[in-house]
Amino acid sequence: MRTKDELFREAQRHIAGRRQRAVTDAQRKRAAAFAAHPALAAAEEARVQAGLALTLAAARGKDTADAAARLEAAGQALAKALQDAGCTPADLEPQFTCPRCQDTGIADGAPCAPGFVHLAEQLANKYLRHFVFASSGRVAAVLWGNPSDFEEYLHILADEICQLTERALGKRALVGVSRTTGAFGALNAAYRQALDALRAAQESEGGVSFTADTRKGSTLCQRALEIIGQRYMDE
Repeated sequence: MRTKDELFREAQRHIAGRRQRAVTDAQRKRAAAFAAHPALAAAEEARVQAGLALTLAAARGKDTADAAARLEAAGQALAKALQDAGCTPADLEPQFTCPRCQDTGIADGAPCAPGFVHLAEQLANKYLRHFVFASSGRVAAVLWGNPSDFEEYLHILADEICQLTERALGKRALVGVSRTTGAFGALNAAYRQALDALRAAQESEGGVSFTADTRKGSTLCQRALEIIGQRYMDE
């Protein structure tokens, strides 16, 4: 079984791979567009050279007005070349899964949703079947298992999420756990239970709060919903 540090490194590799795929795909699209539209390639090169000229003028302490004007004109020429080629600037840029962190997993010094989702998935993989997703600044997980699975593993998973987040990311995670349910139609009620538990978790020492009777087992065979509240940024 992998350690928490190994799980964190695996999550980092997963996010880095996703970013690299987006960058590589963008480079391929740019190369294809430039090959099909030589005027577009020339306009892009002209803008790059104008930008370098402005940077060099500023570094040498010279007047930058003329260089700035040339850069603005080059930008306008590039915009027209893109329009003539039937493209937009976004078409030639990487299409990241998360524009906010650009698939680095960190934004404004805090973990972003994609990275935290993958961390939660890596931990849940050790214990229970699951579906993890981000919603409204939180990470939610629907967990499936037998009553004995929840009795044995649920509190371990909740505690490990808090511990790994604090150790690897330097952040405090809050975990709220609902009661079990045997029907998907009851997930909305379970969601509200988990939110109530999440608010209670703010006052708990370990950052974990279980809805009443969650740990006492159940005759039902499915886990309802777990809401993992991660403070990604100051609100």
